[in-house]
Amino acid sequence: MISIESASASRLEARKTDRVQTQGLKTGGGEVAVHATGSEPDHNLLSGLEEALTETRRKIAEDRLDRAKEEMRILRQFSVSPAFLAQRAAAIGKELGNAATDYTELVRDSMETAQRDPGSTAVTNGIVSSELPSTASPVENASIATLTERDQDTLDTFRSAIYQAWALLDLSLEDLIRENDLQATDERTAGSSREVMQSALHAMDNLNPLNVLRAPAFHI
Repeated sequence: MISIESASASRLEARKTDRVQTQGLKTGGGEVAVHATGSEPDHNLLSGLEEALTETRRKIAEDRLDRAKEEMRILRQFSVSPAFLAQRAAAIGKELGNAATDYTELVRDSMETAQRDPGSTAVTNGIVSSELPSTASPVENASIATLTERDQDTLDTFRSAIYQAWALLDLSLEDLIRENDLQATDERTAGSSREVMQSALHAMDNLNPLNVLRAPAFHI
């Protein structure tokens, strides 16, 4: 007759055995190797969240660009006072400059990440590639951090829109000067807008070094 104590001990030992079997795997040398099952799904989830956040930031910047272009189109289509035009052109220029700067920082982060981690899925000249660096040619590895076609087109559009806003601002100020109606506040607002636009243009221009293959170093 089996006692209650021995039955409980048997069940406890069985549960212990089950846990060991689910956590370990016998290797060729007879040692137990413990599986790490949580890290890979967590990494994939984090990577997916980062990609979603990056895409959201891209879309926000692109929407800001589209709104600014549409407002400039309306301003050119209808006759407005030079004072109002100067005010709106300065505001549009500042908005475009800030949006372009945000987009440029996003692109730079993506390019630098690809440059630091060439073994990850990278975008090269707009083509997604997951080829390991050991199987790719040196030239392909060196050119990982290039702009995608989408980013290049968006940056070009930002640059064109900033030039349009700048020209619209200059035109409105010229009209104010001609009408002897230029105020100190107009000059300050225009100057602040120009600074933001100029900063954005410099930031976009500074992406170029990441697109150029570095020449080999020669030591004499």
